[in-house]
Amino acid sequence: MPESVNRSLGIILAVSNKKGGSIKTTTSVMTSEALARQGHRVLVVDLDGQGNATTSFLGEEIMNARKAERAANPGAPDLYDVFIGTKVDGQPIDLAKLIVPSNRQGLKLDVLPSTEQLHSIDVSLVQMGILHGLAKGYETAGNPLSPDERGDFAAYLAKDIYSHLGDALEPLRHLYDIIFLDCPPGYGIQTNSALLASDSVLITMDSSYWSFQAGANATNYFVDELKSIFAKDIVVAGIILCRFQARLLAHQQVATWLEEAVPDLLFSTRIRESTNFSKMTYASRSLWEAKGKLRDLAADYEIFAQELMERIQRSTRTP
Repeated sequence: MPESVNRSLGIILAVSNKKGGSIKTTTSVMTSEALARQGHRVLVVDLDGQGNATTSFLGEEIMNARKAERAANPGAPDLYDVFIGTKVDGQPIDLAKLIVPSNRQGLKLDVLPSTEQLHSIDVSLVQMGILHGLAKGYETAGNPLSPDERGDFAAYLAKDIYSHLGDALEPLRHLYDIIFLDCPPGYGIQTNSALLASDSVLITMDSSYWSFQAGANATNYFVDELKSIFAKDIVVAGIILCRFQARLLAHQQVATWLEEAVPDLLFSTRIRESTNFSKMTYASRSLWEAKGKLRDLAADYEIFAQELMERIQRSTRTP
């Protein structure tokens, strides 16, 4: 469990894009480490069942130890239990007890690990009847709910289930300057809950037109829909353009088009392409240990981290 701190910004930032392969986890991992190296207290919450952010920060030895521990304690609570509203001794799950220090020595950089069960969470909720809004027990005999009433009931249940993550994260604000929520693609329970729990949303995209049209643009639209439905003030921090190769005309055209189409959202930093990045992350090593082009990628994220913090501190109300 992390130590108490005297001061924190307490900002919750969701990293999202509807489209898969849009550099969400890479950006979460790299930006969080860059900010930790700049002196911020940082937590990364891995909401993707694949657990790539978890693996990047914990390393094989710690991951194997965690698997052995979970095998020995199969009923131990994890993030899955938070989403479905599991309670221990009548109380919600205490997320602080699930936090693990990262393997980045000397940094205040912690991880709230993913679990494979997150892959099946939407199915689990449907089986429980929550997302379908089944009204049994709420209907009187001979007087069933109308379709409109059933819709209202479903919306009520959705608001309840989508609030679990935000409620669980709230007590952690005083421990960290920024809490990253690394979202899976699409609009499942993890992403919806993360967007509603966040103060600000960072939309990532690679340097292709389709990454914006089918991903970033759709995500921005969906955030607006959530704000309307749930009356929640969610700020879109902006769009970060990744895997950028300045020598490619197609990438230059995408950057120019974004500058014209969404000038207020697009960050000025460009994250360069690096084909060897995965080698370091699979080995759970920091890019700040690397040299050459990999170190250039770390430098890009250092610049972006500063730009991100300046923007979200300007646009986000301090909790």
